[in-house]
Amino acid sequence: MAKVTVQSSDVVPGDRKHVFTRSYRMFDPVRPRCLAKTNYLMPQVDQRLAALAKRFNSKTQTLPINHDGGAVESDRPTQTGRRRAEDFMANYFASGLGARPHITVSHGHSFSDLDG
Repeated sequence: MAKVTVQSSDVVPGDRKHVFTRSYRMFDPVRPRCLAKTNYLMPQVDQRLAALAKRFNSKTQTLPINHDGGAVESDRPTQTGRRRAEDFMANYFASGLGARPHITVSHGHSFSDLDG
């Protein structure tokens, strides 16, 4: 973004709009609420994330994820695209997470651990 205006109670547009959660049951999109960051995949806990090249493209709604051992291009709006990214992450972490990663999306909600 070349320029953005953010109010004190807002987040940067598009920031934390979707996340990889540790389980699909953790988040209720009908009643969104803030959860602790440890419910999401994050570099502080999941250090292997740092080795992945990833950059969400907001125009195409795709998430390419690349690593020496493989790559995937996920079309986030489609179930098939989300599943492709979830499969990649599940294989990449190979059960080290304790639960299958799940892409979680909630329109109008930022996946922050702090209530606005």
